[in-house]
Amino acid sequence: MDHKKHIVILIFFILPILAFGQPEDSTLIETPIRKGRWIAVLHGVINSGTVIRPDSSISNQKFSNNYSFAVSGYKVIVDRLGIGLLFAIQRTGTEEFFIRESESFNVGPSVRYYLATQKQGGPFVQSSIIYSRFYDRVALLDIQSPVDMVLKGNGPGLMFGLGYSYVFKDILNLEIGFEFTHAWLSGESIDQINSISDKTDFRRFSFSFSFGLGILIGKQK
Repeated sequence: MDHKKHIVILIFFILPILAFGQPEDSTLIETPIRKGRWIAVLHGVINSGTVIRPDSSISNQKFSNNYSFAVSGYKVIVDRLGIGLLFAIQRTGTEEFFIRESESFNVGPSVRYYLATQKQGGPFVQSSIIYSRFYDRVALLDIQSPVDMVLKGNGPGLMFGLGYSYVFKDILNLEIGFEFTHAWLSGESIDQINSISDKTDFRRFSFSFSFGLGILIGKQK
């Protein structure tokens, strides 16, 4: 990775730390995100379905399934600022006249900063440095000239997110937000029909919305 990538990664990772600026009088802060507490957050979606066209023939059936799962944990080192770890995995699959499969895996350290001091929570920003793995397959098998191509790779990346958190009873945390991911991957492109493989470097961008449920662990007020 060149020096420019190192600089970009550093900026993304320390952004939430720079956001909180000067320390505040702790006696004026009502936030549930208090020094010494832990935050554990779970995001997840599972979706599967089948569509059959009116003639009910096998060739006119469409199968689809997808899931995403993410878990993160943060140690609050000062009020409203947490440092921890992020783990996320996602898979999508579709089968009709073609087959499309895609999988991604991201893991790495993460920083999260809550912008508001209210006891109900509020908006937050977060950034992560990740190790990313990616797999994508496109296959057209029911034709005279079949195609079965795979692109896969792994490498470093960045994840940046914005969201809003609402805290119930100083312990339960409901949040919504979006995340942007940029990864620099090295891998290979594989023609599985002709058994041909080529080394390749590529970038992957993704943008996603997320809903999560979390819990705040530690002393309550």
